[in-house]
Amino acid sequence: MYKLKVDNQNNLERTMKLKNLPKMISTKDLMYICDMFNWHLVAAKKMDSYALQVNDKECIKKINELATLHYQTCEDLIKFLESEAK
Repeated sequence: MYKLKVDNQNNLERTMKLKNLPKMISTKDLMYICDMFNWHLVAAKKMDSYALQVNDKECIKKINELATLHYQTCEDLIKFLESEAK
């Protein structure tokens, strides 16, 4: 239970830090965001490929959930960049 409190506190600290973002992001930060996008996109595509190779319906469901999670992260990164561009 203590660990849960620490995790919630860390999430709160991260949320507080995110609210104080600078108006511009550095080239290094942008490159890291691009890398994150690519990692998640590749992972999502691999999950799609794995789902086609598996016969177990429960396994396919979990793989598709993981793919959705990775695609959602890609969309979140795009939304973040779009909001920063405005």
